[in-house]
Amino acid sequence: MKFSFYIFALGLLSLNGVTAFGDPTSEQLYYELDRTFPAHPWQVDASFGYDFNNPYLHVLGGQVGISRSLSPFLKVGIAADFFSNSQKQTARVVEAAYTRHNETFSVDSPMFAVAAQAKLIPLIGYVNLFSKDILNAEIGPILRAGTSQYVGTGLNPLFGVGVDVNMESKSGFGFRFSVIGDWEKVNTDWVSRIGVRVGPSFRF
Repeated sequence: MKFSFYIFALGLLSLNGVTAFGDPTSEQLYYELDRTFPAHPWQVDASFGYDFNNPYLHVLGGQVGISRSLSPFLKVGIAADFFSNSQKQTARVVEAAYTRHNETFSVDSPMFAVAAQAKLIPLIGYVNLFSKDILNAEIGPILRAGTSQYVGTGLNPLFGVGVDVNMESKSGFGFRFSVIGDWEKVNTDWVSRIGVRVGPSFRF
């Protein structure tokens, strides 16, 4: 039987049993997935990305994390973020204008963040990767709470939300993609960081 290069099936909260059925019109095979506790509940990951909402800085971010499945629908863990910052052209223009008026211009520059995370997993699925491997897929929202530090500040409270997509092979190796928005109280103001992270993961 001929199949297209991908198969994706969503497992909703109420699905029970494992059933495969074909669609003769599209030549695709679909699965209904049974929600069971993962055989390998621990996962480690490392990801890299860019925070794109800062008007004055290019913010590159790296994240390492470890998490554990508490149920088929919930995963909790901790993640640490590290940042590298460089000025955008807008910052240099504003800084030059301040200098002409003998004033100082400074930008809040993130250094690191540490946050506890909870990931809800309402959607699961299989992805057939070019008929070479079957990947397990998880899609769900992330809730974050922790602390961060900016250059010249102490520790700041942090709260965040995001969406995470994780795909992995039977060997446990995989990759994850996430979009995360964090809100931090720096000095007296709340500031936001919104960015993407992509990188490898391993379940054990």
